[in-house]
Amino acid sequence: MRWVPGSRANNLDVIGLSRTVAACLIVVALAACTGEPRNLPAAAGEPLAAAKGGDLLYASTIEGRVFAFSYPSGGIASTFQIQSSADVWGACADASGNVFFTIEESATSSRIDEYAHGGTTPIGSLRDDGYVAADCASDPASGDLAVTSFDAASGASNVAIYRKARGKPARFSDAALTVQFCAYDGQGDLFVDGTGKHQLAELPKAARAFRTIALSAQLVRPAGVEWDGTDLAIEDNGFHRKDAAIDRVQIANSRGTIIGTTHLRGLANRGATFWIAGGDVVTSGGQQGNRVGRWNYPPGGRVLKIFRGEKIRGQTLYGVTISNAE
Repeated sequence: MRWVPGSRANNLDVIGLSRTVAACLIVVALAACTGEPRNLPAAAGEPLAAAKGGDLLYASTIEGRVFAFSYPSGGIASTFQIQSSADVWGACADASGNVFFTIEESATSSRIDEYAHGGTTPIGSLRDDGYVAADCASDPASGDLAVTSFDAASGASNVAIYRKARGKPARFSDAALTVQFCAYDGQGDLFVDGTGKHQLAELPKAARAFRTIALSAQLVRPAGVEWDGTDLAIEDNGFHRKDAAIDRVQIANSRGTIIGTTHLRGLANRGATFWIAGGDVVTSGGQQGNRVGRWNYPPGGRVLKIFRGEKIRGQTLYGVTISNAE
């Protein structure tokens, strides 16, 4: 199914999910950064005193309401609004604890805002004019930022890589794959999943082209992707609970072998994005749109902790990431 950007209702409807279901599957492409990076004052977004000493779980609604929860204990450390007239899709954190959000301003204009750990105003912003920005990932080794996005005019998708999260990006595309979500491993290799002739591809560090990763089994609906420290974790985001799971994929010799599956219990449905850190996995609650759950990873099973957003009736927590305190 093709995702039609530029209308929140259309975006969710095309993939068969309403906003209350909250497990929308984004088709993404790449950013053409045309503005000055880091164009906000460095003093902006001064971290809150309460947030300086601990890790934070960030969760954002599609409508741009962001919650920073103390992690893993719970409790809202701060909350802020990104922009009331924009759709917020992806969230990711870098090795320094800075957090990035991909923001669709219109069908032809997007940006990526950066926040310091605990901050509530951006410390930098990258333009993505001409594209709808969706998922993002930070290379822990180099600090490069990858953004998947979608060209509304041509229907093409690609990935933009901003070197050290600055400047204009280099673009990469795969003619046989409509890219959706992305993640780096610990060596700077970038993985993307999506739909098309195949479902998974890798852009090795310093390479100029994607190479196909042949999966040992077809996924029902590939969604969020993360590196768990050893293997690739891909959310298989089926509409039925029995189909929704996180598959652990061992990558070797351009082949991806599914070596295990993590089932998460305790929320009616999950979102399409998740984050793995410190033996935990966190993901949004789907139909229970104001909730994010924490589970043991890779065992899964029962939910260990539920984080609840406040005063967001009718909105869905979608993007999630964990920001580590320095």
